[in-house]
Amino acid sequence: MEVTLELIKYILPVVSAIGGIWVGGTLNLKTQKTIFKMQHTIEIDKIKKENLFSVHEIYNRVLERNGSKMMGVPIGGFRLEFNIEFYTREIRPILYEKYHLLHRDVADGVLEIDKFIEKCKLEEEIDSKSQEYLVSSYYKLIDNILIHQHSLRIGLNSTLEQLK
Repeated sequence: MEVTLELIKYILPVVSAIGGIWVGGTLNLKTQKTIFKMQHTIEIDKIKKENLFSVHEIYNRVLERNGSKMMGVPIGGFRLEFNIEFYTREIRPILYEKYHLLHRDVADGVLEIDKFIEKCKLEEEIDSKSQEYLVSSYYKLIDNILIHQHSLRIGLNSTLEQLK
């Protein structure tokens, strides 16, 4: 019995220390995982915000260029001619700077216009229906950009209201 008590005297602190290390290590690991997830979420949100602002800077530039020149030029009656040269020289390069960040409807609109222009070039002529289609597609693209700009503005205003 005496030997057992003496053995317990030496073993109990060792077992307690090992148990303490295990519990402490487990809690530490759990805390580190939680902190890592929080930091990761913060970084992802930061990247998303930066990308969103980059896209909206692109949209602002497109809208500014759009306002400087008529894209649908009247050619008599109610007919319009699409200003392909201005679009390909001024608008398209801006949109393709960060094409991968554009909203899906805007990116689809850009591709739609590009494909139709390519088709017209292959046919070597652009009839009045094609002109109308290009003008309509372009103004739809601008409308989609304006919708996204408006959504950003609403989001920023509500965020600013929350900070007050």
